[in-house]
Amino acid sequence: MRRVHESPPAARLPQGRAWRLSRLRRPLTLGLLLAGPALAAAGFLVVGAYEQERLDGVFEDLLARRAQHLERQALSYVETLHALRGLFDASVEVTEHEFDTFAGAACRRHRGILALGWAPDGPDEAGRVAFVQPEPARAAWAGASLAGGVERAAALWILTTKAAGPRAEK
Repeated sequence: MRRVHESPPAARLPQGRAWRLSRLRRPLTLGLLLAGPALAAAGFLVVGAYEQERLDGVFEDLLARRAQHLERQALSYVETLHALRGLFDASVEVTEHEFDTFAGAACRRHRGILALGWAPDGPDEAGRVAFVQPEPARAAWAGASLAGGVERAAALWILTTKAAGPRAEK
């Protein structure tokens, strides 16, 4: 006699396609759960390497542009010094007013030049600063000996702290 609650033997054992899918459901689910984070991690690494390479290129480009800017700026400062020498070569005697006019314009045009001075090579004036521009630096350097250690150090300190004015704070 058959029990009412029992199903036929064919219904208890899955057969065919449904049976195969039910056996694969757990491993497939587990595989998909593991594949998602693995693919995300691989994508993160690939995109991270690409982004790092791109940023390295951007950095190198900015670095090259900054180096060119600094080189142009340094050349501009050197040209200012050559022009200052030309001022003295072109004239028998350069007055303090002429020097102030030339050097003042150069100091305003080039923010990196804190002061310009001139020490003639004459036998009675050798090594003594004759002209200094801008005005705050004049008191520190005028008549100072370029060979004197303490005197020169004090003048440089005054020049870099007081003569620079608002430019030193930026």
